[in-house]
Amino acid sequence: MTRFRGPLPVLVLSGIGVVAGMVVLEAGARIAAMREERRQGRLDRDLGVVPIPHQGATVTLGQMIRRSEDPRIVYELRPRLDVIFADARVTTSDAGHRGPDAARPKPTRTFRIVGVGDSYMFGQGVADEETYLARLPGLMSGALSAQGIETVNLAVPGFNTVMEVETLRNRGSALEPDLVLIEIVGNDLDLPNFLWNVVDPWTARRSFLLDFVRGRLESRGMARTEAAGLQEAPRDEAEGGGRFSRDDDRVPSRYASMVGLGAFDQAVADLAAWGRAADVPVLAVTHGVWFEREMLAALSTNGIPVLVLRSALRQRARALGAPDYGRSPLALSPHDLHPSALGHEAIAEELAAWIPPNLPRS
Repeated sequence: MTRFRGPLPVLVLSGIGVVAGMVVLEAGARIAAMREERRQGRLDRDLGVVPIPHQGATVTLGQMIRRSEDPRIVYELRPRLDVIFADARVTTSDAGHRGPDAARPKPTRTFRIVGVGDSYMFGQGVADEETYLARLPGLMSGALSAQGIETVNLAVPGFNTVMEVETLRNRGSALEPDLVLIEIVGNDLDLPNFLWNVVDPWTARRSFLLDFVRGRLESRGMARTEAAGLQEAPRDEAEGGGRFSRDDDRVPSRYASMVGLGAFDQAVADLAAWGRAADVPVLAVTHGVWFEREMLAALSTNGIPVLVLRSALRQRARALGAPDYGRSPLALSPHDLHPSALGHEAIAEELAAWIPPNLPRS
């Protein structure tokens, strides 16, 4: 009988074993991806079966939203909510935005700031009165020649820039703003959760194993809940892409025009055009984003000043004895970079000092 000698047979058998192991792992990752898609949910499949929450209920994002009549807004907050979301009390107005209703018509000599954004501006993880928009009037009293200053928070967790600008175009004029403030975050080029294509376990265009490893590294240490569909609020990361997707095979064709740098640039141009037509100044705020050069270029081209908070928040973090924002009391946790109540207070103070000199002189 012929006997194999030397290292070659061992190497061959080892290679076969490695390939077989990778195949098994890839198959397991594909099964896990299908389960994760089912766990997080899809808007068109799951929204109709998500229970409407009662007052005081602890809820997921999916229980707080309903489908919007505007296909470019996609979903919006339910009106008249009083619930616990991300460990904080959230209420919504009759008009379906966070906090109390805005008087219509606007009271005389009132300076009204309308904010559009996603979970950072919305205030995920803090109470209504702790968001930086809610704090601004108290910090800006006397800074403007108005009898009163008030804010309206149109931000919704999971929105990207296209959805935010479309919301303003739908609701902005009726609110009679004197200033529009938009917050830009790292996943504003991306498609929010709940809107994905159905996972195709047979596709050869992507490695589910690689996606699985990358996802676990991104979500390391983050708490998970096991509620049914539409349970997870999309996460925003100050310096990265968060949990959103802009992969061609995951973005349904009807949302393709809402995703990517081109869509962001067009949304910024639309925002500036709306401001000119309404004679309302537009300002932007950001923690800092991975596409910062492109963001600054788009804002500059359209004449929108921007406050980049990164340096100020780093200095505040170091004053608190922390090495950076993410590991300071300014963030909810090192794994969840949404601002804490203290973080929102810091942002409000920075904005209160920055806004008045950046308004048109008139």
